[in-house]
Amino acid sequence: MNPNEPIETVAAARDERDRAFHDLRAVQRKLLEMNEHMERAEMCRSHFLSNIRNQVNSPISSLIGLSAILQTARAPDAGEVRRIARTIQCEALDLDFDMRNMLAAAELEAGDAALAARRIEVRSFLANCIESLAHKAEEKGVPVHVSSGFPGAVVQDPEKVSLIVTNLLRNAVEYSRPGGEVWLSLEKDGGNLKIVVRDGGEGIPADAVPYVFDRFFQAAQGTARSHRGSGLGLSVVKAAVELMEGRLSLESAAGRGTAVTVVLPETAAGAEGESRFGNDLLIEEADGEERLV
Repeated sequence: MNPNEPIETVAAARDERDRAFHDLRAVQRKLLEMNEHMERAEMCRSHFLSNIRNQVNSPISSLIGLSAILQTARAPDAGEVRRIARTIQCEALDLDFDMRNMLAAAELEAGDAALAARRIEVRSFLANCIESLAHKAEEKGVPVHVSSGFPGAVVQDPEKVSLIVTNLLRNAVEYSRPGGEVWLSLEKDGGNLKIVVRDGGEGIPADAVPYVFDRFFQAAQGTARSHRGSGLGLSVVKAAVELMEGRLSLESAAGRGTAVTVVLPETAAGAEGESRFGNDLLIEEADGEERLV
């Protein structure tokens, strides 16, 4: 009989116990992480439903109410019909935009989004992006100025670039003061595509700047909140830029407006297909800028 056998047995049992405790602690950590993840997911879901409910229900209620007015009016005035039709169109456009953003956010979050590069005719592409929010810009009296130095065409993913540009522009218009202005520039910067959207609006408080690209974040909350929106726009921009391996930066100061810069690396040349958007609605102004009318 080996005199060291009891010692070896005890040592082996101790090692086995230590391994079991180590594995148990690892499982415990995993369970805690999963629990925290589930709590965050539940909070995110609750916040999402709370924010989106108004974004969907309000315009749908308006559409139902306005269409009912048109049906019940005995002899509606032509001017009133045009006004109601315009309101219906604006509500439908906003609802369509919100739904597209929600679907894009879900697709980007799930990792299902893929890049599809096409040749983009920049002039008509920009006109289409601006046209989609023309009703909001007109309502607030906020013209959108476009730099005249943009390239004739670029090879990029038109859907993702459109997501970026339209979200930045809508945000800029929404947070501009009535009668303010928004500036958009799109240019080639070496092998990159550089997009800058700038407004002279309210600006963002310094303590809120680090969080503006977080999903559902809005600087003003509750009764202090005066702007429509789900808080998805800038998070969608961030996710799309990251997917395209680009860079995103923001400069802002309360009361002095905001400028957001996106730099996207050039997509591989030779992409098949061509993307054309909308009609050519840009006209050149005397100051060297272009403006949608």
